[in-house]
Amino acid sequence: MKHSKLTFIFAVAALFAAPVAAVYAQEAKQAASKPAGEDRSYLGDYADKKAQLAYFVNGKENPVVYKETAGKTIVFTDATGAELKVEPGSDTFKFVLKADKDALNKAGAAYNKGDWESAVLYMRPIVYPIIPVAGLSQSAFASEEYVQIFVDSLLNVGRLNEAYAFAKALPIDQADSSIINAAVSVADALVKKGQYQKALDIVGNLEIKNASQYDASPAVIDLLSALRGAGMVKQILPIYARLGASDNPSAPQFKLWGIFCDALLGNRMTAEVSIGAVKVNKNSDAYPLLKMVQGYLKETDPKKPDIGAALDAYAEGIVFGKVSCDCMPELLYRTGMAYKAMKSFVASNEIFSQIASMYPESQYAKLGAKQMVKIEKKKVAEEVSHEDEDDYDDEEDE
Repeated sequence: MKHSKLTFIFAVAALFAAPVAAVYAQEAKQAASKPAGEDRSYLGDYADKKAQLAYFVNGKENPVVYKETAGKTIVFTDATGAELKVEPGSDTFKFVLKADKDALNKAGAAYNKGDWESAVLYMRPIVYPIIPVAGLSQSAFASEEYVQIFVDSLLNVGRLNEAYAFAKALPIDQADSSIINAAVSVADALVKKGQYQKALDIVGNLEIKNASQYDASPAVIDLLSALRGAGMVKQILPIYARLGASDNPSAPQFKLWGIFCDALLGNRMTAEVSIGAVKVNKNSDAYPLLKMVQGYLKETDPKKPDIGAALDAYAEGIVFGKVSCDCMPELLYRTGMAYKAMKSFVASNEIFSQIASMYPESQYAKLGAKQMVKIEKKKVAEEVSHEDEDDYDDEEDE
């Protein structure tokens, strides 16, 4: 997650959020004065702290406190004990966080200076109580401002255990894309440290089912691809199946990646039947992925492997695909490997070099570098000479 300046965010929060009880401010100050402590879950430390929000009607402030989540309905109570029920996605009420102004300002100043540890310490008493209400629509309550700051600070200071526990507790099955992306950024960090099961735990029950969540799809696709590359093929297959069955605009991609996982696991019959039912437009980002899966099935056919047909499919995917397509690094890599299998080393080396140039951070850049073949200049010259002769012969025929 990128480090962004938050002066405006904290100024807005301070403008609308009245100070709460003195004990709340004291807790924040005491937390910030303590040593960093161990990298662990702090959910239990704040289990009895309830989020304090307020909404305005005709300019009048109406303070409420989080009570419970009943099903997917978030329930608040006001000073009289009356309940306010807010359904998922509703923006009827516009809530602001009632937090300590001094703690918010200090957290913002620390964050903007890159003092991540202090930012974490000041934010803890503020952000843990809002975990249950992070599933509210961001247009109803902008929890992302606090969640993203906290997650970003945790990752910058290397507190992965705390970040994992915090992200796992977020209600990302209901939350908007910004909250999902914050959780996914933690999962990404865990993958880089080889903690694949923890990364999977964070997104295991994820659903992307409404328009406010659609923008999280690219980050989720990248995360699942990283887990697949780490060997978690069987484990992520149910997630692909679930997300591929939704109305999400990226559903075809999730579905195709699921089919590809089936093929990797040896479930060819399932994969072949499923791929035949997938229809995508050539201008779709899913089209190059479709061709990659079709090519892979041709190339790995146990009865009659057909590398030529696989290359045709791969080539079509590359031609119609965009550089930004999530499958492009792998599609190029598989194309290079197909050429290498045909001993067309000049072509395979060129493709592996392109991957390194275009996608230097991709795992396929590293894999491609390992597949490069050293070719003697004399051999290359002979290949070029033969190609020139073939071209000359073709011209004579014409």
